[in-house]
Amino acid sequence: QSVDAYKAASPWNEYTIMAMGSEGEGNEDDIVVNVGDSIVVDYEGYSLKFTVTSIEPAECEVSGYEGEPVDVAIPSTATISGMEFSVTSIGENAFASCYNLRNIEIPNCVTSIGSYALWNCSNLTRIEIPSSVTYIENNALNHCNNLINIIVMSGNANYDSRENCNAIIETATNTLISGCRNTIIPNTVVSIGHDAFYSCSNLTSIEIPNSVTSIGDYAFTNCDNLTSIEISNSVTSIGERAFDSCDNLTSIEIPNSVTSIYYEAFANCSNLTSIYCYAENVPGTVSSAFNNCPSDMIIYVPAQSVDAYKAASPWNEYTIEAMEEDEEEIVVNVGDNTIIDYEGYSLKFT
Repeated sequence: QSVDAYKAASPWNEYTIMAMGSEGEGNEDDIVVNVGDSIVVDYEGYSLKFTVTSIEPAECEVSGYEGEPVDVAIPSTATISGMEFSVTSIGENAFASCYNLRNIEIPNCVTSIGSYALWNCSNLTRIEIPSSVTYIENNALNHCNNLINIIVMSGNANYDSRENCNAIIETATNTLISGCRNTIIPNTVVSIGHDAFYSCSNLTSIEIPNSVTSIGDYAFTNCDNLTSIEISNSVTSIGERAFDSCDNLTSIEIPNSVTSIYYEAFANCSNLTSIYCYAENVPGTVSSAFNNCPSDMIIYVPAQSVDAYKAASPWNEYTIEAMEEDEEEIVVNVGDNTIIDYEGYSLKFT
């Protein structure tokens, strides 16, 4: 029905125009598939939903599940309306709150893992990120409380899990974007990304090495079993709600290097009774930084800085006391050295 219109239109009319199905040929009408079309495929004990994200190239994402999957192997392709699509992404919320999920195999054609893709998969213990993945949302693995092994496969150009750290690190920026209760932060990481440990309820302690300069927004929010954290004297900023609702933190040390503390950084830490802030100059601090912390919390600061803290909000909403001499921060720098005597000789350590 469209032959005459095509024959009248440039540049189509520069070529031979024929109707489909003419010249004795079979019906050649195309199967129409659109972006957004989806199909549900049944597997043993569960189903996966695949949604078209691109026609050319032919790509789709895993966009949801049905049933109670325990062990999932995502296929590399899915057939939608008779057309084969490569599975290139795990979509937003695809497996959110999939409580029974214990294992998931991601094929080496997936390039992106979306926001909250595996959020709250409380029985997931291990995940391997294939070398094909080029983009991961920071919150993709939030609230996976039993996750103990995170591995980025070798050959990935964008992410790594160097030194068997059990975390996902953005290689180019040395930013840790996702961790778990077994994470050991390598001394090459310069930033803890936003949401990196968000709602990691089984995290009890963490040491931030002296390579790190910033702790991102929501980095440790709702880590309600975190009882101990060591922040190195290299961190300059503590982000928005970085330690919000860490209910089991009773004391925290803020190093001398910190110059900025953002919105509700330590809010709702209901058992925080003391803060040792070694910064001689009062850090720039948003007024809500300590919202809903105990009113009897004591903040210890260098003796020479007591008056400055008493004059600065929100610090002056709490009792400010001078640190004892032996509580003053010991600063050790690269290049510092000492000589130790032994029998007949001495060794110098730097």
